[in-house]
Amino acid sequence: MENPLVQAQRIGLASACSETSDYRLRWKRRFDILLSLMLLLVFLVPMIFISIIGLVQFGHRILYSEMRGGLNGRPFRLYKFRTEKKNRKKTFFGAVISHMGLDELPQLFQILFGYMSVVGPRPHAVERDAINCVAFPSYSMRFQVRPGLTGLAQVRCLSDDRGEELREVIESDLEYIERCSLELDLWILLSTPIVVIIGH
Repeated sequence: MENPLVQAQRIGLASACSETSDYRLRWKRRFDILLSLMLLLVFLVPMIFISIIGLVQFGHRILYSEMRGGLNGRPFRLYKFRTEKKNRKKTFFGAVISHMGLDELPQLFQILFGYMSVVGPRPHAVERDAINCVAFPSYSMRFQVRPGLTGLAQVRCLSDDRGEELREVIESDLEYIERCSLELDLWILLSTPIVVIIGH
């Protein structure tokens, strides 16, 4: 039986409007590069500070990594600042930066190198992708774009960790792909800090 992730690469998304396709194909990658460089400059000092605290708490293993599904279903290694001890319990500092989303900052480098986008469907673990591709036939359409640091599902306060919301997450991801535009990306980017501040 063919791997669902391989099958996902064969499935095309229903045609979107020409403006959306033009932005996705010609401008979105340039937008990602520019914005990731700007954000790296803005968050350089916080990233250094978090790294120092991580060295104190975890030694040299300040980053956590996991294989996630990327563009066209190709797996890539996603990085975060480590927030948990070996017993899977978060440290106080880890809980704080996780709540604020600062543990995701290393992914700015992955945006710069082309593995991710600033805005797009959040990537899931490869194992979950394989299961979800079978459970939800439309799930594989998410692989038509690069996974994002934030997305439409996130600003709608939907969590794929809550099983009953997974279908809504997928629907929001597909809606984003169909409506993808500079205006929508900017709206999601401006909404994300508000969602982080007020909480879920």
